[in-house]
Amino acid sequence: MFAGMCAPTRTRNRSGGSAVKAAWATSEASRLSPDGRQLAFTALGRIYLMPLNGRSVPRRLTHAGDPEFHPSWSPDGRSIAFITWTAKDAGQVWIVPSKGGAARRISDVPAYYTRPVFTPDGKHVLAVRSSNVGRLNVAMEFGQIRQAELVEFPTRGGSAHRITSGEIGGKPHFGADDNSVYLRTANGLSTVDLSSGEIKSAVDVRGPGWYFMDSNAAVDDSRISPDGHWVLALVAQQLHLVAAPAPGETLDLSRPGVAQRRITDVGADFFEWADGGKTITWAVGSTFYRRSLSNIRLNPADAPDWSADIPTVGHGTEAFQAVVQVPRDDPHGSVVLRGARLITMRGDEVIENGDVVIHDGRITSVGPSGAVAVPSDASIRDVTGKVILPGFIDVHDHVADIRRDVLTLQPWGLAARLANGITTSFDPSTLSIDMFAYQDLVDAGLVTGSRIPSTGTALFSFNRLASVDDARALLTRYRDHYRTRNVKQYLIGNRRQRQWLIQAAAQMGMMPTTEGSLSLKLDLSQILDGYAGNEHSLATPIYRDVVQLVARSRTSYDGTLQIKNGGSPAQDDFVIRDRPLTDPKFMRFRPYSIAVGTAATRPWTDPSTLLYPEIGGNIASIQRAGGVIAMGAHGEIPGPGFHWELEAHVQGGMTPMEALRAGTIGSAEAIGRAAEFGSLEAGKFADLIILNADPRSDIRNSRAIAQVMKNGRLYDANTLDEIWPRKKSFEAPWFADAVPNPR
Repeated sequence: MFAGMCAPTRTRNRSGGSAVKAAWATSEASRLSPDGRQLAFTALGRIYLMPLNGRSVPRRLTHAGDPEFHPSWSPDGRSIAFITWTAKDAGQVWIVPSKGGAARRISDVPAYYTRPVFTPDGKHVLAVRSSNVGRLNVAMEFGQIRQAELVEFPTRGGSAHRITSGEIGGKPHFGADDNSVYLRTANGLSTVDLSSGEIKSAVDVRGPGWYFMDSNAAVDDSRISPDGHWVLALVAQQLHLVAAPAPGETLDLSRPGVAQRRITDVGADFFEWADGGKTITWAVGSTFYRRSLSNIRLNPADAPDWSADIPTVGHGTEAFQAVVQVPRDDPHGSVVLRGARLITMRGDEVIENGDVVIHDGRITSVGPSGAVAVPSDASIRDVTGKVILPGFIDVHDHVADIRRDVLTLQPWGLAARLANGITTSFDPSTLSIDMFAYQDLVDAGLVTGSRIPSTGTALFSFNRLASVDDARALLTRYRDHYRTRNVKQYLIGNRRQRQWLIQAAAQMGMMPTTEGSLSLKLDLSQILDGYAGNEHSLATPIYRDVVQLVARSRTSYDGTLQIKNGGSPAQDDFVIRDRPLTDPKFMRFRPYSIAVGTAATRPWTDPSTLLYPEIGGNIASIQRAGGVIAMGAHGEIPGPGFHWELEAHVQGGMTPMEALRAGTIGSAEAIGRAAEFGSLEAGKFADLIILNADPRSDIRNSRAIAQVMKNGRLYDANTLDEIWPRKKSFEAPWFADAVPNPR
């Protein structure tokens, strides 16, 4: 079963049990009713209402239809506007009575709509509208601003009126003037005149930018208060309150020149004004907070400070748990995979003619054929002549191909990974919290694809740690609200700040990974300080001292040779050699435009100048010295990229078996889940692949996948049709009929 707004964990509490706790599924999820008594939010692609009395559980608002997002209350509280969206059919805008009943469509054409809001008089609904085709064919979707138009629909029905268009986004909202609405543009918040459509810059609030930026940047989101006197600004998932500057003025949170204060310490995912501006609401994970504006102690204009006025529940702040539970997608029944060669990853064990017995999604026994106990009701599947391995685990896979905010229940990238034998795809920096919602959808069986645990958003210098207490508060967001114990820091600050983070993580039982940005000194200092993992390649060459340090520290290491290695990316070589556009399976699991964008052209590099084989040799030395080596392909070309990563390590000197070990049990240990995945052993989840040829003789045979099993469900690897325990065809993706024949 799932829980209300955010995420599960990297360990047993995320994957085990009969229930999953559902994540809030959009970045515009929480909406307080005008009377302050109910909360509307989205989880698992459905809208829920929950009375805020401390006792009630959420209930579905509607009972049919496409996935739903972005609920918004009418001024009188009697109606809720929302949008639906699917990749195949695009989206619409709807109104439904808040007490329940049939929803009524008010949009006139299918498109990609976001964030509907009622006008203050309740007679119209505004929404941001853009091309559905444009959304589907963008390689990576990130941020709120897009080429779109602001449209207005009469609530009683009628044609849409286009108010304005341009690079716009965010949530339309009103300040003191009912004749203009605020939207996000490249200049921060801008106003749109509802009569003329004229756009004027209003407030540009800026704060610390990403690690690769030389100066500050626009905050992630902001809202003007209903009276126009205040601005709420979100940056680095922390909420700030600032006095509104003059129209068109730029405000720097580091030197604001107005009264201001950071008002969260753990963090915030979504936020709003309520009660006419007297109350501030926000949510983090599955907890909804509301706090009185009068309860906040501001810093004066001449005393800027990044410290927080920490909210305290029971003292001007209320907290409510929104918990939605659905059954976990656990298969039932027993099956025996009989007669294959089993490469178990229990040391060097290989069983030439073995049985794998699986019951209710778990491996119950592994051994020589005929020598293990088999349930009397088990289905026997003859896989004689095949080779069975544990499912592959990609520990550095940025799943950038997902649709964010308004989610898709057919994410092609997750399917492509599973079809290529990657049963667990770990993202060590998700850019947004949407991956937690997708993790819930996968665990609930609403999405077909690999497991997708993650660190959530990485921790950068803009998190502004000033003490170990700050580090503990920050990690509380991940452990207690997102329910993950894996986190990643990347250039969060100086060494003292990095040590604060590792100290807090040790106290809280968390597992932080990091990277050195190709700086060996930075890598080594972080390994010495106790980080659990190190991502991306170490500089080359390295010698015995570094080999022994990495090996004996037990800091896991994945080289991601496909991309960031100090030289030309390995994936360029493999794309040129393999010509994936001619591979029917490659084309089957991704949109044509994305396939062409990633695999049509690559720069050729003289082999004598390539660094990745040398780095692969360094990695092999660390593994042979007893180090924890994992495999990660970075996610640029999901599916084949992982197999190219295996091959790149073999080119560097690993044996195929060493590479396979790194891609299974080594990867499982790297993310703290070796007790659950990574080997064929009793008690572990039934994640495995059935190959037509032995990859120990040729690592390219890792791609000869006949079938893949994840969580006890067995799929045809070419089609992702489920073949046990159900017979269920994989739903054709939106682009299935649009793929040209590869040449």
